[in-house]
Amino acid sequence: MTGLPHRLAVGGRALLDLVVDLRCPGCGALPTPGAACAGCAAAWAAPRLDRLDGIPLASCGPYAGPVRASVLAYKEAGGRRLAGELGGRLAVAVRALPALPAPLLLVPVPASPAARRRRGHDHGVSLARAAAAALRRGGTPATALPALRLTRRVADSAPLNRAERAANLAGAFGLRRGAVAAGAGAAVVLVDDVVTTGATVREARAALVSGGGDVVGVVCLAGPQPRHAGAPVGPPEILV
Repeated sequence: MTGLPHRLAVGGRALLDLVVDLRCPGCGALPTPGAACAGCAAAWAAPRLDRLDGIPLASCGPYAGPVRASVLAYKEAGGRRLAGELGGRLAVAVRALPALPAPLLLVPVPASPAARRRRGHDHGVSLARAAAAALRRGGTPATALPALRLTRRVADSAPLNRAERAANLAGAFGLRRGAVAAGAGAAVVLVDDVVTTGATVREARAALVSGGGDVVGVVCLAGPQPRHAGAPVGPPEILV
């Protein structure tokens, strides 16, 4: 009988996972599996264009409300089922980048080893692959390439201010072996889940450029917001 409680527990978790999979990741309502409800879907507006150090940055929505909840559900609540849906949103953001050449190489910002172990996968790589697949279905040649790696341990950036984040990430990214050759001749689009102060993508872009990468843009699920209605588009400095 010792195996029965275990089987019941496993079955209960499976049932709970099924119920969670049926819920909207933005608000917890019960839409069709893997999709946002109508209200939360409206939060994913048309991609917003900013510039980060002269490079176009396209974000799918602000890091607030249903967008924030969906990103956290994907990253931290076992929501790997959302990779396809969120990757499709990233593909829309890629197409919003101006003067986009082809073929495209989508390079994700790498997760830390600790985050990969905790989540069971690299969420950025999964997003980039889903976005590349969506772009190909739409006729845009695109490939995802995990070209970057962390070269040292970095601290959690959430409690850090702008200067501390920059110092924390300075020189923290390097290229994986063979990444330059694999990406030769392609235009690079850097993929991240959330852009806050821009410190992460600055360092990631620097590593790619040092290896000869042609970074033509950055895309993210959640990014900067205007300070008020009608505010001019500025650098990603709102979400700190």
